[in-house]
Amino acid sequence: MQQEIESEIDVIGSATRQQLPAERIGYLWAVLASKYRKAGNFTSSEKAYLKSLELQRNTPSAARNYATTLDNFGMLYLVYGKLDEATRYNRMGEKVREGLGIPLELARSKEHLAEIDLARHRFKQAEMESMEALEVMRAVNDPEPLDRIAALNGLAFTHCLLRRCAEGLAAAQESVALAKSSFGADSMPAAHAMMALGFASWKGGRLQEAEPAMRSAIETMRAQPVPAGRSLLLALIEYQNYLTQSHRDEEADNVTKELTTEKALLAKECASCVNVQSLLQR
Repeated sequence: MQQEIESEIDVIGSATRQQLPAERIGYLWAVLASKYRKAGNFTSSEKAYLKSLELQRNTPSAARNYATTLDNFGMLYLVYGKLDEATRYNRMGEKVREGLGIPLELARSKEHLAEIDLARHRFKQAEMESMEALEVMRAVNDPEPLDRIAALNGLAFTHCLLRRCAEGLAAAQESVALAKSSFGADSMPAAHAMMALGFASWKGGRLQEAEPAMRSAIETMRAQPVPAGRSLLLALIEYQNYLTQSHRDEEADNVTKELTTEKALLAKECASCVNVQSLLQR
C-alpha cells in the first residue's frame, strides 16, 4: 500500500508539471485519497479529498467524478464516526447526481445515506433507504457488488432491529454468498457480510450460528494485509455485546482488553505515513 501511495503521488506530480486539465488532476487526487483511506491514514485522505474537490468543483465535465468524490468523502467521515460531515458530503453528492439523472448512481448515494442513518440509529429510515437502493441495483443489474453487499448488510441489521429477523437473516445470507463469490471468503467484504450474519443469527435466536460467524469475521479482518482499523473495532464491540448479553462475562472482559489495544492503535498516526508535499517536490 505504501508503494501504491508513493506511485500515485508521483503520477500527480508529473500531471501537475505537465499542466494537465484540472479535471484530470482532481481525479488523480481522489484516487490518492482512496489509497490513503485503505491504508487507514485519515488525515492524509481528508486532505487529498479536499484537494480533489477543489480541482473538480467548477468543471462541468467533471460532474460525475465530482459527485463520486463527494460521496466517497462522506464515507470516509462515516468510517471515523464524523456523522455530521458524512451527511453533509453525502447530500452534496446526491444533489449533483440528481442533476445528472443516473438512477444507479443516485441509488449508491441513497445506500450510503442508509449507512449513515444506521449509525445514527435511525433504523426505519435506514431500512427504507437500503431497500430503495437495492431495488434499483437489482433492476439495472449493478455490476458493482460492493454496494449491493452494503445494502444487504444494512437490511440484515435494520430488519432485526425492527423485529423482523427472519428477513434480516435472509439478507445476511444473500450478502455472504455474494461477497464470497465476488471477492473470496478471506476478503474484507466477506468479513463485513459475516458480521451481519452473526448479528442476524444472534438476534434471531440462532446462537450456535452467531458466534462462529462473528469470530470468522474478526479473524478475517485481523488477517488483512492492511490493518482493518475501525472496522475491526466495531466488530469487536458487537462481539463484546453478544458475549455480555450471553452472560459470558470473563470472555467479554478479554474482548474489552482487545478493544483497549485497538483504540490505542487507531488513535495514533502511523509513523511511516508518506509526506505528500515532499514527494511532489521531487
